[in-house]
Amino acid sequence: MVEGQLSSVSIHGHHFLDPSLIRQAVQSIATSSSRLKSLSLYLMGMDEDVVADIILPWTTYIPLLQCGNLEFLTLVHEVGVRADIGDCHLDQLGGALHHLTSLTLWPGMRRSGNLRHSDSQGTQAALTLGCMASLAIHCPNLVSLNLENMDASGAPPKSLSRDLGIEGIQLDFRNCPIDSPVQVALYLNTVWPNAPIYIHYESTRDWQGQDRGWDVVDALLKYRKLARYVEEKPSRFLDMLNSYEMYVAERALLPREARG
Repeated sequence: MVEGQLSSVSIHGHHFLDPSLIRQAVQSIATSSSRLKSLSLYLMGMDEDVVADIILPWTTYIPLLQCGNLEFLTLVHEVGVRADIGDCHLDQLGGALHHLTSLTLWPGMRRSGNLRHSDSQGTQAALTLGCMASLAIHCPNLVSLNLENMDASGAPPKSLSRDLGIEGIQLDFRNCPIDSPVQVALYLNTVWPNAPIYIHYESTRDWQGQDRGWDVVDALLKYRKLARYVEEKPSRFLDMLNSYEMYVAERALLPREARG
């Protein structure tokens, strides 16, 4: 039971996790803390592969839709804990939490064929590029988005350009497959047409083949930022050719091992 009005909550759960208790904790926090502005939930299961994965259904997090004042939300699932959260669920989340400025969502990676779940069939919903357009529309103040296991392969969905009025957005991706960096860069440019976009990508050992694709996205967005600057201030064009911005953009196109 949560007593009193809380503005910030951070929970770390490890090893033997009971899905029903997690759901009760989320429900208690949501119903008892209408002024909640920051919530961080880190859930980690057992290291042993013989232990079944725990699948948390979307219903676990539905109570958070009541927390309309949330500005910072972190939901991290690791080592045998996975959340059944996909694009449609993020659309609901963004539609209810308009004040979000920072969102971190790691749904977790499949570790074994054994599944332990509650209210779920064991099929994890998919995050795709489409979730970002929805979040950008619903959460105009969003300046930090950290996603794991988002599928960025295939043709990106269509998105309408909107001037969101933010000064820039930081996008952090982890273990996200990509096969068309140019299309992804164009899509992100459509979602946030007037804001600088900063990309950071990291991968675990099994996903390192995706690094190069995200490096290209990062470089293309840096060139786009430079081109906009030159367009706005053409008299400084020659100076900009040798600027740090150009150096950073070109360096991003080099293989990581060649950057020194």
